[in-house]
Amino acid sequence: MEISDANSLRLKLIEITNGVNFHHLSALANHSKHRSIIFPSMNEDWTGLRAERHSVMFSAFEYDGTSFMQVSAKEFLVEESDRCFKLVIQAGHMLNDVLRHRLPEYKA
Repeated sequence: MEISDANSLRLKLIEITNGVNFHHLSALANHSKHRSIIFPSMNEDWTGLRAERHSVMFSAFEYDGTSFMQVSAKEFLVEESDRCFKLVIQAGHMLNDVLRHRLPEYKA
């Protein structure tokens, strides 16, 4: 039972780092830390066709042999933070359950 609980927690933590946007975000951060900053660009729509007049984009880049396409910073970051937020909360609950099971004196 203990190994199963810990393995479920391990799989949840792996799930956090397996999202497509997580790999893009990780590559963006690492490229900016170790090579050169991927500067965001601002775009203004004067046609009135887009919902928002201004948008910020992360440029396309390549990191460790993988190409990453240009993305809207807002959509990209909101989507990934929402995904990670839910998974981190779930992992936290699972960790509390594992600790409660293994350490009877544990109070969370």
